[in-house]
Amino acid sequence: MTTLSVSVGGRKEMGERFIAAWKRAEAGDTTEERHITFETWEQLTSTLTESRLELLRHLRTADGADSTEALAKSLGREHKDVREDVQVLEDGGFIERMDGRLVAPWEVVVSQKPE
Repeated sequence: MTTLSVSVGGRKEMGERFIAAWKRAEAGDTTEERHITFETWEQLTSTLTESRLELLRHLRTADGADSTEALAKSLGREHKDVREDVQVLEDGGFIERMDGRLVAPWEVVVSQKPE
């Protein structure tokens, strides 16, 4: 199972997650996971806007998209806007290109809001 964990925190939290993952790996845990950490809640929410979350949900349920044009058409949105959202999400590690298709390859997405 591949897990994407999205959180808000600094270097200390990232270091703690690294140590915990190292210990799990030493114990034989083979779970694949990726972490995306934002420094502030505002950065996270400005990156994961409602339209970008909709795009991510669509990629998961539709098993990806052949192109940004096809994705825009299926979402009923302007191609230019979808292309910009795809670029932000791809740069941030939320989506990937696999065999020429745009995909969100995460089976589980976990997020933690700061206290």
